[in-house]
Amino acid sequence: MGSVEVLLAGSRVGELVSVPRRGTYFAYDEQWLATGFNLSPLNMAFGSAPQAAPDPHLFDGLMGIRCRLLAGWLGHAANG
Repeated sequence: MGSVEVLLAGSRVGELVSVPRRGTYFAYDEQWLATGFNLSPLNMAFGSAPQAAPDPHLFDGLMGIRCRLLAGWLGHAANG
């Protein structure tokens, strides 16, 4: 089982956890729930319970977060 901390502008958003033979799950950080926003409102609930992607094959099970991560990285690379 592996996990990745998800950050946005230095703030902890949550954690992605890969569970062998079960899939990838995401859980929002409690502080982010109090002050942040839903990263993927069409695909994820805005709560602290770990949640699996509705379609494990779409974005490799990353629920749309992958697109935002890539877009953020591309924006940073273009500005850096």
